[in-house]
Amino acid sequence: MKKSLLSWGALFACNLMWSLQFTCIKLVQEQVGAFSTVFIPMLLATVFMLPFVYKDIRKNNNRKLSDLKVFFMLALLGQFPAQVLMTIGTQQSTASNGSIISLTLPVVSALLAVVFLKEKMNNLRWVSFAIAIVGVVLCSSKDIVSMDFSTQYIIGNLLIFSGILGSGFYNTICKKIAADYTEMEMLFYTYIFMVAMLFPLVWHYEGNVLKSISSFTTNTWIGLALLTV
Repeated sequence: MKKSLLSWGALFACNLMWSLQFTCIKLVQEQVGAFSTVFIPMLLATVFMLPFVYKDIRKNNNRKLSDLKVFFMLALLGQFPAQVLMTIGTQQSTASNGSIISLTLPVVSALLAVVFLKEKMNNLRWVSFAIAIVGVVLCSSKDIVSMDFSTQYIIGNLLIFSGILGSGFYNTICKKIAADYTEMEMLFYTYIFMVAMLFPLVWHYEGNVLKSISSFTTNTWIGLALLTV
């Protein structure tokens, strides 16, 4: 019973943090560019994870040098669009649009699992799938009706959806190496590649942001802190 409550609590916390992502991006966008909005929280998260992932790294004897290619691919095709393109898209669209478009993630993940993992959608899964979609639509009907698909937001909406594709790709490919790495390890190694990829972009395009960290407002720090967790 206790384990079940913890699992449900963790699931609720994950959904809460996911829903806060779009609001937090809007919260920091006046002072922080798109690359820095991803880079700063990801760098902090990588540092914070180190004490927790250290034991897993020491115990893991299944690591292979060839897996570096997998983690690079997870960063480039998974986390980069899921984080960077999602951030740019949200800045060019609305937080409510982002929240609604993100509801397509289960659909995208299921389809990518069929493509990459050769999973089969049996009748029971299709029925469950349909029930889940209907439930989401009913719970979010008011938000869906008020969603803005005008031309001024079309690029932002497309970028948000590309971020959803990246998230689905990351979730799917991670299952291929899940037997050799813990969840924390997979996230940690992917973040290292992401930090390495983002640093030159931040330095070149948003170097002024790093120099003005001391002038960040309280709202900006709250947004970055929430994006970190």
